[in-house]
Amino acid sequence: VSIPTSISARNPIGATRGVAEHTAQLVRLELELRVLELRRKAVALGLASGLGLAAQAEGVRVVGVEAAQSPALRTALDAGRPVPIDPGPTLADGLAGNLEAGTVTFDIIRRTVADVVSVSEAEIEAAMRFLDREHGLIAEGSAVVGIAALRCGRITSEKPGATVVVVTGRNVASEVLERVLGR
Repeated sequence: VSIPTSISARNPIGATRGVAEHTAQLVRLELELRVLELRRKAVALGLASGLGLAAQAEGVRVVGVEAAQSPALRTALDAGRPVPIDPGPTLADGLAGNLEAGTVTFDIIRRTVADVVSVSEAEIEAAMRFLDREHGLIAEGSAVVGIAALRCGRITSEKPGATVVVVTGRNVASEVLERVLGR
């Protein structure tokens, strides 16, 4: 495994191919270090374009997850091209909005991601509570969409072995966290 030597501060959602590939290298390294049996056995969720690139040579099935209130990727895949949507309010605000003009994300996802599914706000809230109560982890709405999809049965493993959900981020306003967790 080659370890990347620099990290771009750009958001991989609208990044150039180089940044997306760099993200893929970092994620692949992390997964190889943590889940040695992952190859050809897992469903990985979240960070769809970077994981898709990392996983395509490994035989790993990648499923992207987005908020039902902002289905930019599913809408684009169904249309065969990025199209504008009118996003609604969502706890997964880091995933909300339209695809940027000229983004490489759409083509990478179309080529490397097995499916894109959506989760409701109630499912996102339940996933945030689950991580807090069962694992002692605080995570933002955007970070838990993979957990929500897995818990609600939108993701199933076609092969035996490890299932990996990437949880990235805990940037959630205290008043939102209090409301969701009931504190």
